[in-house]
Amino acid sequence: MKLELAMMRSVETFRRSEAKTALWDSVYLGTTTTEIRVPVTYRYHLDLVGPWKLDVEGQSCVVEAPAFQPTQPPAIHTERMQKWSERGWARFNEEQQMNELERNITPSIQRFAADQKHMNLVREECRKKVAEFVRDWLLREDQWRTDRFSSIKVIFADETDYQPDQFAPTIRIKEPLPAN
Repeated sequence: MKLELAMMRSVETFRRSEAKTALWDSVYLGTTTTEIRVPVTYRYHLDLVGPWKLDVEGQSCVVEAPAFQPTQPPAIHTERMQKWSERGWARFNEEQQMNELERNITPSIQRFAADQKHMNLVREECRKKVAEFVRDWLLREDQWRTDRFSSIKVIFADETDYQPDQFAPTIRIKEPLPAN
């Protein structure tokens, strides 16, 4: 089972340019340039069956959740795709170049979905959704009493460099009770 955590929309641009010359580079035949702009929806989830660990630190529930992952393949919104080509005076390969660019869209956005840049853009939203999921579970199990938890901290399995005390609470339900 998967828990969907975040969604992100982006317009991705794919561009290719190729110049051609003849006679040992002495005659310039022009450049063919093609570009495709396409809206993409990226979704991220975590596997509920993966390893989970819940611990208590004072009045904070510390959740070590499985690493979240991109849901593959991302959704490509072809109805809003924009294509553009320009060719040099002695070039006739813009259709071939456009076809090659189109063929590479899906594998490219699958790589984008899993790259660190895209993952970091949704990380905090994913963390918040996991905290809300755990809070709702604790409420159903009658573990979220006034004397029990005031906050939840979520740490993902791929955040191995961090210790729980380095994380601020992901969600705070109430202020912690003062220490005696």
